[in-house]
Amino acid sequence: MTQNLEERLARDKKELCAVLHRVDWSGDVDPLGLPVSFWGNTAIDFMNPAERDVMLSSMFRYSLRRALKVMPLYERAGAYAHFDPGSIQSLNDVVTLPLLVKDGNDEKGVVGFRESVQREPLILMPKDVSSAFAFKSGGTKGLATPTFMTKTDLEIEAQSLGKRSFLAGGLEQGDVLYNCYNPAHKGGQLIALAANLVGVKMVITRRPEDDVSQCVRDMKAYGCTAIAAVQPPVTDAQSDAVKKGDGATFLNLYREGRSLFGKQIKTAFVTGYGLPGELIELAKRCGFALFTAWGASEAIVGATSTVVGPKSRKCEYNQQHLVFGPHYLGLAKRVGAHLEPIERGEDGLLLLSTIAREGTLYFNYAIGDKATYIGSDCACARTTPVVANIRRVDNPREIAGVGCRND
Repeated sequence: MTQNLEERLARDKKELCAVLHRVDWSGDVDPLGLPVSFWGNTAIDFMNPAERDVMLSSMFRYSLRRALKVMPLYERAGAYAHFDPGSIQSLNDVVTLPLLVKDGNDEKGVVGFRESVQREPLILMPKDVSSAFAFKSGGTKGLATPTFMTKTDLEIEAQSLGKRSFLAGGLEQGDVLYNCYNPAHKGGQLIALAANLVGVKMVITRRPEDDVSQCVRDMKAYGCTAIAAVQPPVTDAQSDAVKKGDGATFLNLYREGRSLFGKQIKTAFVTGYGLPGELIELAKRCGFALFTAWGASEAIVGATSTVVGPKSRKCEYNQQHLVFGPHYLGLAKRVGAHLEPIERGEDGLLLLSTIAREGTLYFNYAIGDKATYIGSDCACARTTPVVANIRRVDNPREIAGVGCRND
């Protein structure tokens, strides 16, 4: 581990222990009643899985009860009318919730909710929130899913991304980060906020009009030691994602300014559905730290790889630890007309659920991504599941015929 992470983890374990003993987790605990910094507590990722499950399940039940009362999306959907939040005693129980399906499929009789959201986005705005930002950039098929978030929500997600992903990825105090992500996108804003939280000296944001040559000139001039950039998928089938990556992708920046990497630039945060083998080999050959994270416009961060720990760790490059809180990613498979948690070695749907947020709350949300569960016993000492082969599969067949879908 880097010294920054070692010191923080030791301090965070003491703070987490104090919270665990101060709060009665047998009831429903308001996650927004905890300090915002709680969601950046690195010890959550290392704690006893059973204790973590009790803690997060308690907060999940609170958020679910609130959502059923204040979010029009759930108020209007009959599938949620008789669901008892008290039945969620473990995060594994979340798959019993009605499945929230983003995109419909007429041929398979699946009704999605995104079409109705395009007509009436305010069904995703909780009625007890008076002021929020509406993030609607991104989205497949040219249709973004609007997500309403407050200033507190952004601070919560920045805490999680910065201290539970960036530190483990090698970002350190004093780094100078070049951020290629669109500042108008939630992800672009959160990367900058998260970097500041871990003590990065300076964040330089790429302007939309800056071409690759200008980016490299700026990296040299500002003495950047780290970079955050997108890498589009390497398959032609994912054309929407490829379009997003045109221009200042990581590999384009490397080809223009290769002399910087491994010398001036020591750390690279690169996202996409999978780090290409070419990029992994570059990192090994040039000697810069390379890590990634999985996220969605609706929630950041959901999973992260690391560069710290023994070489025997599982969680590097395209193998990532799930990050539990402020969101929960469940992995489920279809069994008959129902969904059940998957076992080690199995492939399943990534289902997104919100644990802590003032704004839009999502539960059992099938955003169209799948992954393989490869285990929880990682040599890095984190106790959250490790997943691999994260990929986009719009309208996966597991959704068709599942009786609990939201229609």
